[in-house]
Order: sequence, then C-alpha cells, then structure tokens
Amino acid sequence: MSFRMQTERSLTLELKRKMDESGKFTKVYVWKRPRQSRVFMERWLEIHGATLAPPVQPDMDMIVFWQGLVIGVEVKYFRRRGRRLGTSFYEGIDQAVALLGWGFDHVALWQLFEESATAEELWFYGI
Repeated sequence: MSFRMQTERSLTLELKRKMDESGKFTKVYVWKRPRQSRVFMERWLEIHGATLAPPVQPDMDMIVFWQGLVIGVEVKYFRRRGRRLGTSFYEGIDQAVALLGWGFDHVALWQLFEESATAEELWFYGI
C-alpha cells in the first residue's frame, strides 16, 4: 500500500486488515471506546475478571487481543509539512503512556512516516 496521500485513519485500517489476515491475533479493534462495546467488554472480563476497564473516553486507536494479553496501540502518522516532517517527535507518547494506567498488559506507540522521509531525516528527527 502506498503511504502517499494517506491519513492516520486509513493507515490504521490497513494495519488492522493485515493483522486480521495474518491470523496471529485473537481480535483487533480500531477506534473503540471500550465501555461502549459489549463484545470488547466480554473479552476484557474474560481475561481480566472484574478489574476496571478503560474509560469511555477517549477512543483508542487500536486494541489488540493476542495470546491472552490486551495491548493498547496509539498510532501516529508523520507527514511532510513543506520541506520538513511537521509533527512533533513526541506526538502520541502521552496517549500511549496513559494506556498503561487503564489496565492494558502492554502498550505501544506506532509512528508511521511518509514514504518520502529519508533514513537520514528519521535518524535526526526529534534532535
């Protein structure tokens, strides 16, 4: 899939599609408000029992059930703004860390970069 003219939302859907196709994951949800999903809550309670579930807000980019674990994923897409990558290097770190407080077994921040970004730009990005 070409990343040109993509949005964070379309890339997240593509990641979900590929993860679903792989057959390695029990279930992958995108943009969920956990307490508003009966199916999600059933899976959560099956794994974690009566522990508190994540709050209604905000919606979460990806929630992955894998080998009895619940993994929260924050997805950020970095596009070029003029001649530079325009988004702050730290974008999304706060959301990913917040997921830890909501009972996820693991959390991740997946940073996706526009195809035109060079290896050198990525190496020095955020410095």
